[in-house]
Amino acid sequence: WEVKPGKLVAKKGTWFKSNTKFSWELNENEKFYLPTGIVVPILQIGRVTDPKEIQRHDWVSQHMRVWVKPQIVKILEARRGTWFVYYPHFEDHGSVLVANVDTWLKRTTQMSGELEPFEIIYVPKGLSIQLIGFAEPVEEEWEKSRHQHVHLHRKLLLAAPPVTIKQDKFEIFVGQGDARPSLNC
Repeated sequence: WEVKPGKLVAKKGTWFKSNTKFSWELNENEKFYLPTGIVVPILQIGRVTDPKEIQRHDWVSQHMRVWVKPQIVKILEARRGTWFVYYPHFEDHGSVLVANVDTWLKRTTQMSGELEPFEIIYVPKGLSIQLIGFAEPVEEEWEKSRHQHVHLHRKLLLAAPPVTIKQDKFEIFVGQGDARPSLNC
């Protein structure tokens, strides 16, 4: 984080959490993803002082306690579960996208090579992604200015959380929720 008067600027993709647990120990409803460069207005900032939190792990000193307006939390909640794809890599069937090539589900429109493993999920060719609604153009100002190909990305709300398997350091998409992988040959 870069701390500025009245705001925090994310230097890299990170998480807002209500405690100091490691992000991988929390489910998606217990944290908010914040992409590189996002500016978050804050009311106050301080050190973590709760004795229970201080004892959690050796990295607690790297955490900050921040106060934000409820409106900011609502904005972050509305963004929860948002993913992005490079649209030319998919065949669009309304509320279902089918990968035409091996590609990525991304938490931001940044180029996939610039993202950390927790910010991307590998999607093998032929698998389908079920959506709530339709793939939408990218509208967030902080996303639109990332690079010259953002207009070719789409914002997604998944119908169910991604189910993945881990190989090396990457998550591989195998389906959603309780559904089995959907291959479209």
